[in-house]
Amino acid sequence: MSSNEDGAHGFDFLHGSWNVANRKLVRRLVASSEWDEFPGTAVCRSHFDGAANVDQIDFPTLGFSGLTLRLFDPQRQEWSLYWASSRDGLLQPIQVPGRGVTRRQDRRLLRPL
Repeated sequence: MSSNEDGAHGFDFLHGSWNVANRKLVRRLVASSEWDEFPGTAVCRSHFDGAANVDQIDFPTLGFSGLTLRLFDPQRQEWSLYWASSRDGLLQPIQVPGRGVTRRQDRRLLRPL
């Protein structure tokens, strides 16, 4: 199976440089409808013939940046995602199985998502 057929290029659409309009709920999981909107700039590059990529997003109005590392496991046909923030420099794993389900615990709410 070629890497084009096995899912290794699942995030190719992110490659390049982007101006990003971000939007997040001010308070999550509490039926809030108040949104915080802020700009960002992102750059994403491919590695390992599409089976990995790294992107950095800068949030100039918030004063920090983030980095995402995505790695494809060809045996399991799954992507693993990791996030780091310039605020703390910690690499945080986020496991995303092939169906796009995210399994992680929200650190602020201290409960599974």
